[in-house]
Parts: sequence; C-alpha cells; structure tokens
Amino acid sequence: MNRPPSNPTRPLRLGRASVTIPLLDTEIYRPGPFLALGILLLPLVVSLIVAAFAFRINHSMPVWLPFLLLLWIPCVPLLWLVMQSVRINTTGISVGNPWRTWRTLPWPEIAHVEQRGPALRIMDHEGRKLTIFPILLRDGSRFRRHMLRQVPARALSKPLSIEAQHLLITASHGVTPSGMSVATLTVRPQRIWHASAIGAMLAAIALALVVILTPQTMLSIGLFILAAILLIGGAYALIWLQQSAMFDSSGVSVSRLLPPRVDHMAWTDLQLVEMSPSQMTIRLHGKHALVCIGPRLLAPTQRTVLRALLRERSEAPVVTRK
Repeated sequence: MNRPPSNPTRPLRLGRASVTIPLLDTEIYRPGPFLALGILLLPLVVSLIVAAFAFRINHSMPVWLPFLLLLWIPCVPLLWLVMQSVRINTTGISVGNPWRTWRTLPWPEIAHVEQRGPALRIMDHEGRKLTIFPILLRDGSRFRRHMLRQVPARALSKPLSIEAQHLLITASHGVTPSGMSVATLTVRPQRIWHASAIGAMLAAIALALVVILTPQTMLSIGLFILAAILLIGGAYALIWLQQSAMFDSSGVSVSRLLPPRVDHMAWTDLQLVEMSPSQMTIRLHGKHALVCIGPRLLAPTQRTVLRALLRERSEAPVVTRK
C-alpha cells in the first residue's frame, strides 16, 4: 500500500479566538457638516471683515492681510475639543477625540444629564463628565433621541425629562428605515437643500471678496449689501433645515437642532393646516402656532404620504396660502 505524499507546506495553525465585541447594537455619530463648514468659513469671514474696514479707512489693502488667515492656527486646540465622535451601545455612552482613547460612562452609573446652551453635559456618581455638542454631530437630532431613550429617567434634568417622556410615548410605533410606517411618519429635508444653502453662502463670500478687491462705486456697495443678505439668508436656511417632523397618532412633533428643542401639537388642538404657496413650510394653527418643513422639501414618496396623512388624521381644513 502506497503512502500518501507528504505535504511540504507548513501545518495549519488554529486561529486565535476573537475577543472583539459585536457592534450590531452600537451606533457611532461622527462630526457633521456644521463643524467642517465653520472650519472653512471662519478664516475667510474674519479676513473679509478686516479687509472691508481697512479699505474703508485707508482706501488700500494692508500687506499683512493674507497672514490673517493664519489666525486659525491658535484655534486648533478648540477644534480638537469639539471634533468628537460619540458611540452609543447597550452598555453605555462613549466620547472620543482625535488621538485620544474613548471615554465611557455606563448607563446605570449616570447621575445627571443637563442642557448647557448647545452642549449636553453628562455626569456620573464619581464626578466624571462628558460634554457633547449634538449640533456638531452628523444627524445630531437622531443622536439626541437615541441618548434620551437610554439614560435613566432619574438622571435627566426637568426639560430633558419632559422631552424623554414625549419620546417614550411615540416609541411604541414602529418606523421603517425609510422613515414611514402605518402609525408614524418621520420626515427630514432632502440633502440637496442643505447643499443649496451652503452653496449660497459660499457664493455670497466670493461676491463680497470681489467687491472688496475692486474700486468702490455705487454698484459695488449694492453688491456688498446683496452679498451680506445672501450670506445671512443662507445661514438662516441651513439652520432651518436642521429639523425633523414626526406625524403620529397623538399629533405633530417638530425636533429642532438650533436652539435644541421639541415642539408638539395634538391633533385635537389643531384648527387649521396652512401651507405656503411654494409648500416649503406648513403652519399649524391651534392653541399655539407651529411651523415645520413642508412637502416641497421632502423626497417624492414622503411628499405624497404626508399630504394624504394630513387630510386623513386632521379634522381641521388643509389650505394653501395664496
């Protein structure tokens, strides 16, 4: 009986046991577009303002003006502090900055959570703190809802506790990844509108720079005013677009990012649904007025479902303002 030929290759080694933690229940929120936009625009805006004052006083551009762009270098430590990623899983919440290990607080050990301006401050029983800026995170409003559902109710400040109770009421309705379900519809503006607002701001800065570098005339003054209006309008539109609207069985809830808050109106309190002529906004009239994003800003499928849902759920008339 012939022996099988020996295998000249090296024997297989047993693989090392995996010690990683499954990430199926983990979500990571990374820095969003607001931070990148601020890093890009801050040096330009400061330089334009200084150049405008210098040209108005001396009627010439200072030689040192290009070096003004280097002012962002001292801001690097501040950018390092706010450039953070947040990780949430079933065990706790973690915050990580570039070149720094993750800092984690388990959910049961969290003692207090409060809102300080745009920042959320989380503290445990031992005094360790995490400071998070939802406005600087991608999909920061979603992170806020996710975090409020996980933090123990006893640890929340009074405003955050009210917000968490509202989320608990609406959490029983299942939502599909597209944002729609039988009982609940959650909508956000399409990304193209965000890009349009950022493009308008960049165009305004470019126009202001051209006006400053050319001789002053009546036309240049008018163009500079136009650039300022366009810049302010673009910034306002970008802030307005950072919201989401939830339509469920209880009513309409609007979650805003700046200032961070959640407004709610019950269907029973609704007296009139008024759409703007362009259908970019919806104004709900009742015990108080509530304004939210309109169908024009949504994806086509959500646009159709929203119009049908308003007519089905609301007993108030739906009109389009002329």
